[in-house]
Amino acid sequence: MKGRNKLFAILSLSFLLGGCSIFGVGCKSTPEQTSAEQPQSINPYDYEVNSRERYVASLAQQEDISFEAADQTEKEQAADLVHAGEEEIRYCTIDKFAGSVKNGKGYSESVHIAAEVRCVYNNEKNEMVSIADVIYPDIYIPNASGSTIDCDDLSVTQDDSAIHISTNAEISLKLTDEIVNSGGDIIDVSLNEDGCMIKTESKYFEINIDAEDLFKMASGK
Repeated sequence: MKGRNKLFAILSLSFLLGGCSIFGVGCKSTPEQTSAEQPQSINPYDYEVNSRERYVASLAQQEDISFEAADQTEKEQAADLVHAGEEEIRYCTIDKFAGSVKNGKGYSESVHIAAEVRCVYNNEKNEMVSIADVIYPDIYIPNASGSTIDCDDLSVTQDDSAIHISTNAEISLKLTDEIVNSGGDIIDVSLNEDGCMIKTESKYFEINIDAEDLFKMASGK
């Protein structure tokens, strides 16, 4: 299934504070926003990273509900996640290099995977207690326009202190004012008046998110 420049994934929430959870996540294009029905933006990229508002907007997109409904849902869920007075919920935006597309002749394009993560944080001990859930995984090419990513289901594996997200994907990318040769990951090059369109073979992309990554974001350090 082909989408736009950024492809988003739908993921059922997991609020397990122990054990390991594995999810299969399908690629999906960003839903269209209807201003009459959505008075507050539900585009996660309109909000600051590592913020509750961005998490809520991501939840709204994932569940196809309004920002207001997602806000209420998140409040109710968060109340069940905190089990001590010194604990609180903190929100992290993960965005990491997942691999690259290369032709073996000097051309290379980075591919990223991003996601929103909700953590339980202990203020008294200044440490992350656990990963509550992972939502809205996204595979994309930074600063690229005219790209399409055709991917398998994103596999999301999660436990209390680590997350692994992976997928196999084929990429079609329009290059402006640049011509590259096929080779390596690039199996087809189509020339046009502005540059060229490249197509890659299916390739494996992955990121690993560990406790240190999340602690730095959750603690603001």
